[in-house]
Amino acid sequence: MNRAILGFSVALLSAPAVSFADNAILASLESQGVSTSQISNAEMKEIKGAAIITNEAKPTTTRGLFTYMVSWKGAGSQADYRSYRIVGNFFDGDRKLTKKEGGTTYQVAGDSWMADKSGNPNQWVASRASEIDGHYQILDSAGNPTNQAIRNTSWNRPLTTRSW
Repeated sequence: MNRAILGFSVALLSAPAVSFADNAILASLESQGVSTSQISNAEMKEIKGAAIITNEAKPTTTRGLFTYMVSWKGAGSQADYRSYRIVGNFFDGDRKLTKKEGGTTYQVAGDSWMADKSGNPNQWVASRASEIDGHYQILDSAGNPTNQAIRNTSWNRPLTTRSW
């Protein structure tokens, strides 16, 4: 009984701290001149996942496709990159790729993270794998890289993270 009361008390005491931290972050952004606004879950769902990235980290290749094979460890959130294990990778430099973004089709090259979410961390089966992250460099008509990239993602892996 005492443990339950103690646990509940700790939860109550930590709730205001989380709330305060949230407001402090927003206050800090606003003090720097960054305007913030809350959007609905429906609006967030519309914009999450795909965007053209300019002047940011580029994919590992500007020709063909570099594929990372990852398997879900069977525990943890499937949206958290730390819940995955890299099983292998391969490069196909002759592969020609096109991606559609905002109604425009682009010639691209780049990285694809293919996840086998079956829960066997030591095995990766292509027929069970689906793209969890795609980071593609947009190429011009001559096949040269531009300063734009497209990223489609459904997990929280930072662009600079290639291993764990």
